[in-house]
Formats: sequence, structure tokens, C-alpha cells
Amino acid sequence: MPKKPGVSVTALSAMHEITAKIVASLDLDETLATIARAMCEILPADIGAIYLIDEEAQVIRLRGIHGQRSRHWTGHTMDLDRGMNARAIRTGKIQRIDDYLEMPPELRAPTPVVEEEPMRSVIAAPMTHRGKPLGSMGAVRREPRPFGDRELVLLEMLADHASIAVANALAHEELERLRARETAQLRDHAERMAALEQAKSEFLQLASHELRGPVSVVRGYLSMIDDGSLPADMLPRVLPVLMAKTQQVNLLINEMLETARLESGPIELQLRTVDLRDIVSGTVHRMQPLLAGATPIQVSVPEEPVVAEVDPGRLETVIANLLDNAVKYSPADPRVECALSMNDGHATIAIKDNGIGISPDNTGRLFKRFSRITTDETRSIGGTGLGLYIAHQLTLRHGGDISVASTPGAGSVFAVMLPLQG
Repeated sequence: MPKKPGVSVTALSAMHEITAKIVASLDLDETLATIARAMCEILPADIGAIYLIDEEAQVIRLRGIHGQRSRHWTGHTMDLDRGMNARAIRTGKIQRIDDYLEMPPELRAPTPVVEEEPMRSVIAAPMTHRGKPLGSMGAVRREPRPFGDRELVLLEMLADHASIAVANALAHEELERLRARETAQLRDHAERMAALEQAKSEFLQLASHELRGPVSVVRGYLSMIDDGSLPADMLPRVLPVLMAKTQQVNLLINEMLETARLESGPIELQLRTVDLRDIVSGTVHRMQPLLAGATPIQVSVPEEPVVAEVDPGRLETVIANLLDNAVKYSPADPRVECALSMNDGHATIAIKDNGIGISPDNTGRLFKRFSRITTDETRSIGGTGLGLYIAHQLTLRHGGDISVASTPGAGSVFAVMLPLQG
């Protein structure tokens, strides 16, 4: 290291040892503490402080300090427009003052540290790496003993090495943050994948159980028809049952397919301009077999067209799932109504039942995947816990929403609201 004017060999030797320690560490706090202590030893000074720029808050923030000091230094920050540290950063040059008390108040940093700490001789140097300001480092003497040219040269040399060390430590700190974030993301992804696999396994078990019931009924009647044990006059009574069980199977298969599509990522809607009256009436007609032998689903639609841009197949799934839910959670003689209306640029499809209703405490769980509200009344009712989840997700993707109004013991009303065309 070449000898600087006015700097002794002893000082240069001490500087060499200190800078070797500074550059060798990648721990930011350790590096800053070493730099602050070095300023106090080499210059010498009563307090050595390191400030780094907080770009988001647009302040300089104390990150390293050495020496006896007041409590006001803890967590100390200063603006970038006033004070010696701020001026050193702005100008890129060392700032020094022989007696801080003689510095005009309007140039001082407005901070309790300056007001209450006995500061007389002060020097501050900028810390810059590859043209980018990092912060500043400053030293304070409590007595008016001015820092001379020798101290200025020593601080300049120390600031050069400190800037490199701080830049390396900051880069290492950022790298560790990125590594920790990526590790957390990988762990979160692994946990989500494990949860998804568990959910898939549970769903397949549940779906196979739900499918077994209607398939067994259909297979039983078909077997009776095949071997002639079912009288011909019984066919008119059996056929609605077969239709109802077939519709159940169809709903379950649709639930599995839609859930798989929703899990795999954003689904692409096949949007078409349609009259919602046709979709509502057609879906209700296809769902009538679920009420074999009971009061048919009542449907009401406006006399004028209700035009909207929707994916007809997905909207049919929404309505079918809500109708299935209404029938499933209604008493032996379900009364289900499906009404289409228009209001304020929106169409509303309201599905009303006279079922067991839903407690207000449970309404928040209705549209969550695999969520089933289990009570003494619902324990024996089958289902995958996906119907309302799918209906809600598909409605949201149409730019709409689903609301529910329910009274325990008096039934429920699920309302699908969709934007009308234009």
C-alpha cells in the first residue's frame, strides 16, 4: 500500500490490518461494527457511526456504531437533504467541521442525536461502490479537536475499503434472502402438492363411494329387466328412477372433470351470446328426473329475452349443481323453484328450496372445496363437497357472483348474478 502524504508507516500498517479484517467478512453487521470501531481507533474519535441508504424510505439509517453514546442513537435515521452525512452522500466528498456548534442550525440534521449529544469536531465520508451511493461513515469528537488532513486521508482510505466490504456484504445478504425465499417457496410448493395429492386421494375415494350407489341401483334394475323378473307393467315406475340415478352419475362425473380443470390452471371459457331463458329452462328440464314422483321443479323466466355472453355448458353446470343441492337438502317432498330475472344490467338466477336451511355460522364454508356441513340432519346425505365450490368458481370466471340467504328449518335461496351483454 503506497504511503499517503502526512500518514505514518504505523498508521498505514494499522490500516492494512483493519481493512484485511473488513474485506474478509461477509456478515454485514460484523463488517459495519468493525468499520465503526476502526474509525474510533485510527482517527481517533469518541464515536464512529455507519449509515446506509434506505431507498424505499428515502432516509439514511444507522446500521453500525462504536463508542459511548446517548440513547437517541438507537434506531437513528436522518433525511437525505440535511446534515453532514447527507451532504457527503450528495456531493461524493468528505465533509468536516471543526466545531459543530458553529454550524448554522438550518444546515444541521433535525434529530435528537444532534440536539442532545455533545458533538464538537465532526467528519463524514461517503461510501460508494461502482458509482452507486451506499451510505456514509462519520466520526465524532466531543471536544473541539479538529480533524486534520492526516485524519481526512485515513478516513478516505478506510471509506474506499469499507465501501467494497459493505457492497459485498449487502450482495451476500441479498443472496441469502433470495435463497431463503426460494427455499420457502419450494417448501410451500411441496406442501401444497402433498395436500393436493391427499385431496385427490380423498376425492377419488369419496367419488367412488358416491358413484357406487346410483350405479348399483341402475345395474340392479337392468339385471331384473334382463332376466325377466321385472313385470312389464312396472317399467313406467322404474324408468324415472333409472333416469334420476343416471343424472346423478352424470353430475358426479361433471364434478370430477370440472374440479380437475380448475386445479390444472385457468380454464378457457367458450363464450357465446345466448338467451339465458333457454339455458335455465333446458337445465331445469334435464334435472327433473331427480324429483321422480315428487313435485316438479318450478321454473319462471321473463317474457323478453335475457341476453348475456356466457359459456353455455359451464353455466348449465352452475345451475345443475345448485338444483341438485336444493333437491338433496330438502325433505321428502321437495319444493324447488328456479327463477330468472333482470335488474340494473345484471341477470339473476335464483334457486329456492324448502329444505333444512343453513346456520349463519356455516355460510362462510359453503363455497370451499371439499367442504361439507355435517349435522345430524345432513350426516346421511351423500355428496362430494364440490358442487357449490365448482358453481362459485365458474360464476366468478363469468364476472359474476353467488349469494345465499337461508333460515335453518325454512329453506335457502342461492342467487347467481351475471352481467348482461352490453
